[in-house]
Amino acid sequence: MGSVISALTAFFLSISAALVPPPKTDTHWTTIQDWQEVTSNQFVFSAKAKFDENFCKLNMGKTMIFPLIVHGFHKITAGSRVLYSNGISHASDFRSFYGQPLVDIDRLCAEGEVLWTVQTYAKYFARIASYPYATDSYPWWRLLLSELLNLIVSSAFFLILIVSYFMFYGRVRSQLYWSYVTSTFGFCTYFLLSSVGVLFPINHLSIVHKCADIGVVIGGTFILRA
Repeated sequence: MGSVISALTAFFLSISAALVPPPKTDTHWTTIQDWQEVTSNQFVFSAKAKFDENFCKLNMGKTMIFPLIVHGFHKITAGSRVLYSNGISHASDFRSFYGQPLVDIDRLCAEGEVLWTVQTYAKYFARIASYPYATDSYPWWRLLLSELLNLIVSSAFFLILIVSYFMFYGRVRSQLYWSYVTSTFGFCTYFLLSSVGVLFPINHLSIVHKCADIGVVIGGTFILRA
């Protein structure tokens, strides 16, 4: 029961962290294409922005926070130059499933006009609470919740796997033990893969996302069996 509570608590904490809407909007952004299913289970949104001299002076040294799209692949370009990408075409920066693109405003202003494209394979997540907005300080609490929380939880589940072997192997019913272990392994896999892009450069993040989904399904299924 303890593993059930910890797994569900961690899972819903990560989801709630992901769905916190940004508190501000930025009128410099204009929608080019609203959410549209371009291919099967591929939903795309795009917007552009042109930053004038007054905006750049007022926001010098600040950070532009882009909205969080669960299972979202972001790409920010200026002409043919890629300023940020976490999965569309190639990855120049790596975030978890719940990570948000963060770009220095000075860098955006140096380009003048930028194009932002975001893609997700789930219609449920094809939504944007607001346009990107400027912030005075780096949002460390968002980094903690969206990037590090899943890695911490994954490590905890891995320790549970090790402790379970020494404490329960051969001492409880075989079906109960293996259901418990498989469930724990499934959730461990999910939380690890959800943030694996933070640790290693990965070109095929969509495959990682689907494998993580399988992990959480396995974890939930074997929890019920346990």
